[in-house]
Amino acid sequence: MADIEQPQRDSTEKKNKITAWKCVAKAKLPVVKSVLHDIIGHLNKNSRPCMRYEDYKESWSLQSYWQVLDVFENLLQEVCKDSFTKDQVFSCLGDVLPDTYKEEIYHVIDSRREDIRKHALAKTTAVSQRKLVNFDWKVNLVMSSDKLGLVQEPLCNLDFEINNNDQKTKTSIELTSEDLKTLIKSLEAANKTVMQYTS
Repeated sequence: MADIEQPQRDSTEKKNKITAWKCVAKAKLPVVKSVLHDIIGHLNKNSRPCMRYEDYKESWSLQSYWQVLDVFENLLQEVCKDSFTKDQVFSCLGDVLPDTYKEEIYHVIDSRREDIRKHALAKTTAVSQRKLVNFDWKVNLVMSSDKLGLVQEPLCNLDFEINNNDQKTKTSIELTSEDLKTLIKSLEAANKTVMQYTS
């Protein structure tokens, strides 16, 4: 059943996207540039409701206005994933818009590249307000208590000092060597993701 629903959902999303780009194409180019600048300006404030429909009611109905906002926000999410090129932006814009619109949209996005990158970075770090302040570690060797058992398993004790909205908490965990390897791999993957957003 899920396999049947997915193509239908994709088809509906594609139709909605085409409809939204048609709405963009109906407006005058200065209006399109203005709404895109407004969206980018409000990204870091997370204040889409503060954008005023009254400023754009001459160009779009309320429903069309929301479609335009959605399609531009989706476009900005797409382009902020990578160091986008002009061709990538043009391919995201599809075939509905005239080339003059595509050029101007690209120029707005390119000129506000730093704002878009900052928003993506802020969104990534806002997943959690907790920050690692300090950590300490030590290795203990677990020995068996009887002569028959020869258990000699090293355990790593990690103490984390975490800052959560100016409150410091300490968390201690005990890891086997396999658990420690898994933790290190996870932290390396997280660091790699953060480095992609910051570079």
